[in-house]
Amino acid sequence: MTKKDVATRFWSRVAKAGKDECWLWTGRLSKTGYGRFCWDGVKRLAHRVAYQLTFGVDPGQLMVMHKCDVPACCNPNHLSLGTALDNNRDMINKGRDVRLHGSKNGSSKLTDEQIALIINSSASSNKLASELGISDSTIRLIRQGKLRQSQTGGKLNYQRKFKNREKTHCHNGHPYNEENTAYFDGGRHRRCRICYNEWQREYRLAQQKAGMAA
Repeated sequence: MTKKDVATRFWSRVAKAGKDECWLWTGRLSKTGYGRFCWDGVKRLAHRVAYQLTFGVDPGQLMVMHKCDVPACCNPNHLSLGTALDNNRDMINKGRDVRLHGSKNGSSKLTDEQIALIINSSASSNKLASELGISDSTIRLIRQGKLRQSQTGGKLNYQRKFKNREKTHCHNGHPYNEENTAYFDGGRHRRCRICYNEWQREYRLAQQKAGMAA
C-alpha cells in the first residue's frame, strides 16, 4: 500500500472541520480516548499518524502533543512535536493529571504515548523518571513487563511476565552479544547499541525536520 493510499484511508476516518477546530477521529479509540490506526500491520496512535502524513516527519521517540488537549483530535494545526519533558510540563501548566507530578508517586497515571516511550526509549530509567515525574523503579517494572496499564481507570497494576535480563535479543531482533550490548546505571541495565545509534540518528533528523516545518 502506497503512502497516498494510507493517507486516503486515514483521512476518511477523520471528521474534518474548520482550521482551528478539532478534527475528531471516527475510528477505534484506545481506553484513554486516543485514535488507533493500523499502518503496515502496526497499530499506531492516530494523531501521530496525522502529524507524520502532514509534515513528512516520523515522530520516532518524540511525543506528538495536543494543543487542544483532546486525545481524539487529528487536526495538524493542534499538534506539535516535543520531548517527554515538554509534554509533562505542558500537562502541569494546564493543570491536567497533577498526580503525575512528584517522583515518589509510583501509581501516577501515564498516557499511551508515555508508556510507549518508556518501552521503546534507550534512555536510562533515571532520566525518564526525572522527565515523567515518576519513580525509576516504576520505569524498570514497565520495561520488564511487570507493570501494565489497567483497563479500568489508567492506574498501573502488577503483572508477572519475563525478566529483561533473560532476553537474548532486543525488541527489534538484534542480539545482546558482547559487541552490541551497552551497560549503564552501574551495569544494572543494558541496551542495544544498534537501536540506540538509530534512535539518536532519528532524533537528530526529526529535530531538524521539525525546525524546517515550523
